[in-house]
Amino acid sequence: MKGSLFKKHLLVSSAIIVASFTIMGIVVCYSVSQYWINDKLSGLTDSARSLSAIASYQTTKQEDNSYAINVNTPYLFNVMAPNIGADAYVVDAAGNVLVSAYVQKNHPTVESIGTDVVTAAMTRGYSNMTKLGGLYAENQYVVGVPLLYAGTDETSIIGAVFLASSAASFGAFRSDIIQMCIIAAIFAAAISFLFSGASTYRLVMPLREMAAAAVAFGKGDFSQRVPVRSHDEMGELAQAFNKGNNLAHHLIQAFEPGETTPEQ
Repeated sequence: MKGSLFKKHLLVSSAIIVASFTIMGIVVCYSVSQYWINDKLSGLTDSARSLSAIASYQTTKQEDNSYAINVNTPYLFNVMAPNIGADAYVVDAAGNVLVSAYVQKNHPTVESIGTDVVTAAMTRGYSNMTKLGGLYAENQYVVGVPLLYAGTDETSIIGAVFLASSAASFGAFRSDIIQMCIIAAIFAAAISFLFSGASTYRLVMPLREMAAAAVAFGKGDFSQRVPVRSHDEMGELAQAFNKGNNLAHHLIQAFEPGETTPEQ
């Protein structure tokens, strides 16, 4: 039984520390990951809007009410896409790719994009980490913004501009963050464990001393005293124990054979 209270208190404290660091690590990793994703998508969205403005400026309306993109637009997209670090597409309202510029190795040849994605891009904008309907083998940061035709007599949404950037860097970044969180948690937990063990030992030590003194008291040895090391509840308990020990010692001495009692 000796040391059981110390072990119980230490185990409980250690469990609380480990659980706290685990929860904190999960929250930190999730928050950093979400920040990374949102920041990447936000940057791509700004770039997509810039490309959309260029494509819009290069778009003309034909006599049959169809829209045509200037022949210089693909050249401009091929110049700008490497600086952005993403594949770029201009699609019509039906999802047919009108202009494309690729920067990724082993990129797919995209001829059309799903109408549900195109509709979302044309109405409220599109932003997601996806394989773009299976067009890519790996996840991509994909954003889509409306493509406007701004003529002298009308302004209408005629399609969308998409950017797709590889999310492979996110996987490496997330692995690094998780590794750093684990290492930091191990060091912090080890330090907390040492401090918790020292604190628990200081808390339990007076109880052990009182238990030893009580055992000696039961054997008739009243010379044992519990050191008073603090002014908190443990210190008050030690003082009360010593006073009780002294009182019992005096009473036993008073009633020993050959001794006169207080009444005599």
